[in-house]
Amino acid sequence: MAIVPSKQVGSNTATEPLVTNVTVPLANTEYSHALNDAVKQIIMRCRGSASIKYCFVSGESGSNYMTLPRNNTMGLDSIKFTGKVIYFQSDVASVVVEILELI
Repeated sequence: MAIVPSKQVGSNTATEPLVTNVTVPLANTEYSHALNDAVKQIIMRCRGSASIKYCFVSGESGSNYMTLPRNNTMGLDSIKFTGKVIYFQSDVASVVVEILELI
């Protein structure tokens, strides 16, 4: 997988990577990750062959969500999140969700 740097300028330029691996032992169970208040870009993928349902409201990862299909990567760029949490669940047990935050 190649990551192409974003075209960011000024104070929104990401300068520091923060990698988090979240173990998802159970399928169809909501897990979460609190995002760094200074996050400017998020890249997320599943290590393994599973689809991920994700959202930003607790309890909605099974009903009101976006889908990250198997073997794909999700990216959000030029964001200004403060106090946000990403909620997600996998359709397969025993996978790892990889989250890269650029701050």
